[in-house]
Amino acid sequence: MTNNKRKATCLLCRVEEMVPKDHIRESNGVEYWTCEVCAKEHREKLRTYKMVFMDRGIKGTALLENVPQEEIGNVISELINVYKGVLLSITEIKEQEEKGKVLH
Repeated sequence: MTNNKRKATCLLCRVEEMVPKDHIRESNGVEYWTCEVCAKEHREKLRTYKMVFMDRGIKGTALLENVPQEEIGNVISELINVYKGVLLSITEIKEQEEKGKVLH
């Protein structure tokens, strides 16, 4: 019987666990894995997106605020299937931390 598990470190919280080899992903030659707790937290996190689309020949832009990641699929599906639109781009807008400067 072969051992189908490998030691892996969670990409987000750095916890180490023995996980099945098929749960480890690879991107640009780097292997990664995300634990269930971090994956759920990441999936449920509310995000803001800028969506550029074409609907009946008219270009439009929408700002989608506080949307969970899973809901984006529904928005895109509705644009394409219901409105017969075309998705041109979608970008997650990340909050930039402003660091205050102390002036003396």
